[in-house]
Amino acid sequence: MLFTPEGSEKGEREFLFRHLPKDGVFVDAGANMGFYTFAVAARLPDCKVLAFEPIAGIADMLDFNIRANGLRNVMLERIALSDRDGEIAFNLDTQSTAYGEDTITVPTRRLDSVLAARGLDRIDALKIDIEGSEDQALGPFFRSAPPSLWPKAVLIEDCFQTHWKEDCLALMKERGYREEFRGKLNVGLVRAGP
Repeated sequence: MLFTPEGSEKGEREFLFRHLPKDGVFVDAGANMGFYTFAVAARLPDCKVLAFEPIAGIADMLDFNIRANGLRNVMLERIALSDRDGEIAFNLDTQSTAYGEDTITVPTRRLDSVLAARGLDRIDALKIDIEGSEDQALGPFFRSAPPSLWPKAVLIEDCFQTHWKEDCLALMKERGYREEFRGKLNVGLVRAGP
């Protein structure tokens, strides 16, 4: 990120910036080291950024970098998004881009419950890359959250579709989203209407 800030996933970032107002709300699900978090927080300092990263070591580095860069518009949640509030076994080799042989337990929450706890009543753009668990987070959210809470734009990694029990792209298209962008690993969808 430091040495090639414009070289990676440029189309994805342009997609997000087209749909994020300067005072918007951006959710980065699967923030990892913060590539999207930092891009949005730095370019749109009045935008609220909600970053999710459940792996402690990575979340610690992300938190350090947020504080070191004085990014007061970033809220870090050290949890995994899922279909329920609770805990889940998380295999670092197969369910995360972090490497390791151990299975750890991480706390989970539903996206709508975190938004309510943070006092957020909208999402302008959502980036979700949670290693094949996107359906576990998005399915329950779209079925229970009011449409006013649904993101106006979604950037979703779709290379792990074979892991999905529910087709997230079809789910969103059924709810009025249309595909606007397609990159190597990600699809950008926008919602028609309010």
